[in-house]
Amino acid sequence: MATLTKGRRKAIAPGRLATDNPDAGLSKGERTRQRLLDSGRILLERDGYHAIRVSDVAAQAGLSSGVFYIYFRDKDELAIELFRTACKEAIGTIYAERAPAGDFAAVLHTLRRYIDIMLDSGGMIRAVVQILDQLPDARAIWLDMNSLVARRIAVGMAHRAPDDMRSDAARIITAHAAQAMIDSMLLSIVSYDNADLRDMARSRERLAQTLSVLWYRLLYGASPDPSEAPLALDFLPAG
Repeated sequence: MATLTKGRRKAIAPGRLATDNPDAGLSKGERTRQRLLDSGRILLERDGYHAIRVSDVAAQAGLSSGVFYIYFRDKDELAIELFRTACKEAIGTIYAERAPAGDFAAVLHTLRRYIDIMLDSGGMIRAVVQILDQLPDARAIWLDMNSLVARRIAVGMAHRAPDDMRSDAARIITAHAAQAMIDSMLLSIVSYDNADLRDMARSRERLAQTLSVLWYRLLYGASPDPSEAPLALDFLPAG
């Protein structure tokens, strides 16, 4: 699940946002628009989507509500803009580096990055859930991103397991299933503090190795070598 926190600016006092920097290289209008986006990001994380109002965002930016409406139709348009940017940032972060050559190592590398994004998101994940539930345009962005990632995963499956006889469509469906599994488990940890997952979530590396083992089995129908996932041995065959 993409979040709105990757690349976010540090929350500071109302009217004093990071884009006050005169060397930002933006026009006055662009800086004002970015101030509103920064404010919206801060308030979404703190209060959630349903609780914030246009007047709250404007006040956090040190601006009037009238100025807000010059740049955004309503808080929905602001939220969608933040969500779209966050999706792009998340994809960029996950795939910023070439994955290792080994099949399981590549899975673990990717999931470590995604888990960091999710667990570092704090209250923003709850806001994302609210935004997806409320705004059809945000859901469309989310579905497009998931489809993009699923197709990338499917291409990787075909490359790494050329003898696998599954069709392209079957690989894409398998990739969607893997994504749904990971998102559901991380959402349960971050937003709902699922007691069944609490112990495992205390160690990011154990969480990453465990989810990678489950992901690897789903994609490739096999288990990795135990030496590659020493913190997830209880999820691997004995012996």
